[in-house]
Amino acid sequence: MGKKYYSYRLVTTYRNSQGKVRQAMLLNLGTDFDIPEENWKLLSDRVEQLLDKKQQVQLFDLELPKKIESSAQRIVKLIIKRQSKFEAESKARKQVPPTESVEADYQSVDINSTRDNDVRFIGGEYLGHHAATQLELPKILEEAGFNTKQSNIAIASIISRLVVPGSELRSHNYLTEKSALDELLDTDFSNLPLQQLYLASDRLLTQKDFIEASLYKRERELFQLDEVITLFDLTNTYFEGHPQHDGAKRGRSKEKRSDCELISLGVLLDGSGFPRRTKILPGNISEPSTLKDMLSDMNPNATVIMDAGIATKDNIDYLKTNGYTYIVVRRDAKLIIPDDSAQVLVKDDLHNKVTVSLVKSDDNEVDLYCHSTAKEEQSKIFTNKMMQRLEEELQKLNTGLKCCELHTELLYVVPNATAIILNTGEVYTNNINNKLSMIIKLDVNNLELPEFIYNDTLSKLLQNDIDFNSVLQKWTGQVRNKSKLLTGLRILFKGYVEDTKRNSTREYEKVLQKIGRLKEHYKSVAFMYAIEVIADKDKKNTTQIIYQKKEEQLKNKQSGIYCLTSNRTDLSASELWNTYTMLTDLESAFRSMKSELGMRPVYHQLEHRIDGHLFLSILAYHLLHTIRYQLKQENLHHSWDSIRNIVSTQVRVTTSMDLKDGGVVRIRKTSMATPDQAEIYRALNISTSPLKLSKTYFNADGVTM
Repeated sequence: MGKKYYSYRLVTTYRNSQGKVRQAMLLNLGTDFDIPEENWKLLSDRVEQLLDKKQQVQLFDLELPKKIESSAQRIVKLIIKRQSKFEAESKARKQVPPTESVEADYQSVDINSTRDNDVRFIGGEYLGHHAATQLELPKILEEAGFNTKQSNIAIASIISRLVVPGSELRSHNYLTEKSALDELLDTDFSNLPLQQLYLASDRLLTQKDFIEASLYKRERELFQLDEVITLFDLTNTYFEGHPQHDGAKRGRSKEKRSDCELISLGVLLDGSGFPRRTKILPGNISEPSTLKDMLSDMNPNATVIMDAGIATKDNIDYLKTNGYTYIVVRRDAKLIIPDDSAQVLVKDDLHNKVTVSLVKSDDNEVDLYCHSTAKEEQSKIFTNKMMQRLEEELQKLNTGLKCCELHTELLYVVPNATAIILNTGEVYTNNINNKLSMIIKLDVNNLELPEFIYNDTLSKLLQNDIDFNSVLQKWTGQVRNKSKLLTGLRILFKGYVEDTKRNSTREYEKVLQKIGRLKEHYKSVAFMYAIEVIADKDKKNTTQIIYQKKEEQLKNKQSGIYCLTSNRTDLSASELWNTYTMLTDLESAFRSMKSELGMRPVYHQLEHRIDGHLFLSILAYHLLHTIRYQLKQENLHHSWDSIRNIVSTQVRVTTSMDLKDGGVVRIRKTSMATPDQAEIYRALNISTSPLKLSKTYFNADGVTM
């Protein structure tokens, strides 16, 4: 025997014209209606109250459970929507000419009874829905095997990622409680299960290649794009937690989150900034095979543009071998513009001035040396910061070398920091003001060194400690007692000797290793320093680190320079530079996907959910760029964050008022667009009022008039 299912309906009771009691269905509540039977009366009363003009005050005094209140609000919304749709269909059957103006509708209402409810955001959703419609996304999803319900939920997932970037849980909360997107899609999300959003992400991922190819084909047709430029780069984002993903690897994080595992994303954009293809890659990816996979089926006449991060020798060799034209940033930190090259001014504005010099090189390539004043200023700030940090590290190492040692030979004399102890207990120093870093015990009674002066204070300290002085006088350099005697002298001469730094490194070989690591870490500035490590006589310990700037290197260093290498020998210097600057579209795309579209960080733990999260951000970027591309054509260059903030104040709201004859009128309408919102809508050639006004009349019994 099969499982039993129950379907629930909300009905109203009335008397017909013959005086007989009849029931009419207001709404089919479906099979998942889960309000307990003991609460049905309370729910029905609340629904009736919301539909009726009469205010049953006693109900307001009740502490209604949140679940009952939410269900009542949802049911009323669906009843009004159902009745409004029925009225619209009835009017349509009357064959009213579409060009006929809407007649004025004057009613006598009680102004004091005005009530607003079901306020929902619609501005960002309106833009996203318009872009999805332009890209024929519903048709693409239908061709990918989605039914209408699945398509609506998938589109809602994409648009909610555009409007409120974040997790599926955040999207679910927004769609069910705050957004009017379901009205734009002519559906209802008030009772949408969270699991449906996860399933939508899974379905989209299974059709990733088809959807991406179809979207780019539509974008190319819609905006008549030329496939002459291809931009390629990699980025990565980090995970929170420990994901079960084969591609989760440790690597160089763009967000400086080296403590987290990463996942990489390869993106191929056309010259207008539209994504042609994306690929999810391991977090430590750098192989040239990535480029090969991404460029498959690409127009062979297109020019590939790559930044320095991915312009490896292997990748460039691949491009050369396969006959691609390319423009790449040379990976060279020490660039100097040739003296005999002609400079061309390609940009000159308030914030930046760029000059370029074209130099022909071997192998049918050209080098374009570019100097940017803005980049030079940034480079100087960065260089000064790195130089300061390097000097601080060197000084820290040097400070750690300070200590006081004990020897028996004059070979170890340290200028201005040595004390000599004679057999008589007398102490001589070569600088009375400096702390001692060397104590030498000589087996003599007299000292004939003019730079050393008798130190009365230290002599008295030593001579007054008869026992210690006796032991010291017997010492002739044996290693066994050296450490104990040195500790005793440090205590005895406390305040006059250098304190030994804790956790400091003095061993000569280890200091050299540390210096080497510092040079590697600060390689952008280390070549501008001469660093000398001075060891003691036995080459065991380091006594001093001397460093100084190489003035000649500083003088010759040219800041703000980068070099482009290309086999496009047909382009002039300015054409080459202007073509390269298209790469900023790719950088902008990465910034949008990470910050504006919530790609960073990733909280999912399962591989298909992680990939689905990334793909949702990519699909949302298709909508974002479709919107911004058209706005730029109208000279509106807002970021998506700015656009989203501007349209966020436009809402959809239901206003109810009591009629003079005892009925109620409910009006569902969109708030008037602000001047900034209207400017954006007009630039996109769409109405400034998303969705039409709808009104529903109820008589005193709550029945539609």
